[in-house]
Amino acid sequence: MAIFRLEIKALSRGKGRNAVEAAAYISRDKLRDEQHQRTYNFRHRGGLEYAEILVPQRANQPAQTPVPQRSDLWNQAERAERRRDARVAREYQISLPNELAPPDRIALARRFAQDIANLYGGAVDMAVHRAPPGGDPRNVHAHILSTTREYHPEGLGKKTRIELSGYQRKPLGLPPRRAEYTQVRARWAEIANEALREHGIDARIDHRTLAEQGIIGRAPNHVSRAAIAVMRRRDRDRTAEQLPTEQAAIRAREHAVGNDPPAPSLETRRQRALESWKHYRQQERASQPEVHKERDGEDRRPEPGRLSEWERDR
Repeated sequence: MAIFRLEIKALSRGKGRNAVEAAAYISRDKLRDEQHQRTYNFRHRGGLEYAEILVPQRANQPAQTPVPQRSDLWNQAERAERRRDARVAREYQISLPNELAPPDRIALARRFAQDIANLYGGAVDMAVHRAPPGGDPRNVHAHILSTTREYHPEGLGKKTRIELSGYQRKPLGLPPRRAEYTQVRARWAEIANEALREHGIDARIDHRTLAEQGIIGRAPNHVSRAAIAVMRRRDRDRTAEQLPTEQAAIRAREHAVGNDPPAPSLETRRQRALESWKHYRQQERASQPEVHKERDGEDRRPEPGRLSEWERDR
C-alpha cells in the first residue's frame, strides 16, 4: 500500500543548521565548509542509492545550463546569507512508493526534484536513501535540498518565492505560505500517482488529511516514529543484556568454592562498575555508525547524545 509522506523543513542558522553539513549527509559525501573551516564526512554512513544536483530549466536560458559542483553550490548558499538567523536551505523529504522498482523510484524522485527547481528557481540536491538498518525495509525515501535563493549560471540571486514573508507576499498577490505548502503536497501526490498509473499499479496516495477524505481513525498498517524508535531501542537493550559482566563471573566462582569472601571495598566496586560500563559502550558503538566531523583538518567525534537532524532517518 502506497503511503503519502512529504515533510517540508527550513534549515535555519538560528537553530544551528548548516547547508554544507546537510548536503554532505544526504549525499553521503565529504564536504568542506569554507566559511566556518569545518569538514563534514558522511561517506561511512551508507544507504545511498542515487544522488544528483538539478538546476531550474528556464525558457530564456540555454538547454545545457551548467550544473554546479556540490561543494561550490552549498558554500555559495552559506556565503549568500548575512543574518545569524537566516534560512540557508529548505528540505523536502518524501517517501517513495514501495510498489515501484528501484529505477522507477529514482526517476520519480528526480522528476519531483526537477519540478521543485522549476517552480521556485533554486538549485536542488536530490538523494534517494534505502531504509536504515533496523527500520522498515519499505522505507525508501528521498531528500531534496533546495537553495533559498534563485540559481543562475553566474551565481545565486534573490530569495525564492516560497521564502518570502507574509508582508512581502501580499503585495505580489501570492497566497499564504501554508497554502503554498498544500500546493506542493498536492503536486507530489499527482506526480506519484501518475507514475503508479503508468506502471499498472492500482495503489494511490492522497495528500489530504484523513478527515478531509472522510476517513475516521488511523491509516492501516501505520507504524509511528515512536514505535520504530522503541523497536530499535529494544534491539540495543537485548544486546546489553547479553554482555557478560565481571561481577556475575566473580560471584559464580565464589559460590563454587563454598565460602563467602570478604565484601569488596568501595574503590574495587567503583573500578568494576567503570570497566563494565566501558565494555558496554564499546559494544554499543560497534553496533552503530558514527558521525565524523573534521575541524582544521582533524577528525572530530560528536558529543554523546547529540545527533544532527539528518541522522534521524526512519
